[in-house]
Amino acid sequence: MTNSTNSCEVNAIINEIFELLDADYIHKIIDGPIEEAVESFEFDSKAPMTFQIFFKITGDFIAHIYRFGPGVRKILSETQARSEALSIIEKCYYHCSDDIRLDTAYLDATDNETTGIEYVLEQMANYIKNNVRKTHVEWVFTTRLRCLDWKDQCSITEAFMNREKPFIPSDLLDCHPDQLTHDLDDLMELFIDTNSKLPK
Repeated sequence: MTNSTNSCEVNAIINEIFELLDADYIHKIIDGPIEEAVESFEFDSKAPMTFQIFFKITGDFIAHIYRFGPGVRKILSETQARSEALSIIEKCYYHCSDDIRLDTAYLDATDNETTGIEYVLEQMANYIKNNVRKTHVEWVFTTRLRCLDWKDQCSITEAFMNREKPFIPSDLLDCHPDQLTHDLDDLMELFIDTNSKLPK
């Protein structure tokens, strides 16, 4: 960045980060496509639930989401899909001890008083959404911020703090930009998330 274009380029970078992390944009490129893939997934909801049926439905679901969801689409074999499904279920039921996570998910799938297997699929879809969002956020900051040299990153921090001064806590405003640059991605993400929840 040259001195003559520094201010314009810095603001352009901040604007681009804001646009790429905007809640509506993320919903358009991530949440929307996943939700559409979930809606288009078909299975025999009347089939008696057994472990075999449970493995088949969850594996088929993952294969469907990966094939028709956002980003780089993958074609998984049946074995790959079932393995990925089991891995995701384990993570969705992290609040349970390791040895009962799969059993807990299966019990949820057989619970006719709730939505049964659809509840399990919803948890899996939410996990995928959150994972894809995290990947997207990491990509944005890696390619728009962290790839720059330290001086440029500090310039972006200073411009961001000045630009959003009315909304930033006074204790942070008292800090030198160099002190906050390591945490700029967290500050920006928090600021964008907070703004997205305000009435428009």
